[in-house]
Amino acid sequence: MTKIALPLLAALSLGACTSPGPDEVTVLTTVTETAAAAPQSEPEECANPDARIEDTALFTSSQTVPFHGTDLIGVPTDFSGFLFLFSPDNMRNNFDPCLPLSWAVLHGSNGDAERGPAGTGSSIADVVVFFHYDELITDPAPSEIRSIEDVTRLGDTTVQVIHGHAGRSTAEGVTEIYVVDHAWRDGRLVTEGPDAARYEAVAAETVNLTP
Repeated sequence: MTKIALPLLAALSLGACTSPGPDEVTVLTTVTETAAAAPQSEPEECANPDARIEDTALFTSSQTVPFHGTDLIGVPTDFSGFLFLFSPDNMRNNFDPCLPLSWAVLHGSNGDAERGPAGTGSSIADVVVFFHYDELITDPAPSEIRSIEDVTRLGDTTVQVIHGHAGRSTAEGVTEIYVVDHAWRDGRLVTEGPDAARYEAVAAETVNLTP
């Protein structure tokens, strides 16, 4: 709209010795109002630069579970009656409220509020949770997996995660590795790379966090 408005302003300036006609005023007003009504792009600066991970839904929708003299964070899951319990001290926190995509890795165990962690090898899991600026991403829901081997930032909107899956017995530990790029694309979190389909198949069968 700017390319239209500037010539109109120049034309009005050249005729400054005479009053502009009603048609010229009407056209200029219409152009100005249209430009003002144009949608604004997403601001580059983050809205809440002082936000902490404790301010997000990961913590505010969870409960504190006392266990052997320490307080665990119990996150609701889609497995009836079970919480995912983790200690904030063991959390790998890479939360950044000023980036389109950041993350944290939680190491914990399934259990409940009364008895704490289940205490079995099969109940132990890692979860990588993602954030869009200061908002926890819950679609898709964070999924449990045997271990998060490594996480690397590839860009402001892409994070590469090496997922370790216990594909056979619990005693064997990690038997499969999935290297997956988790990316913020067109307003949602997507998985990319050659291992993405295999990872998604496993994630669909495991316990999901539902904060």
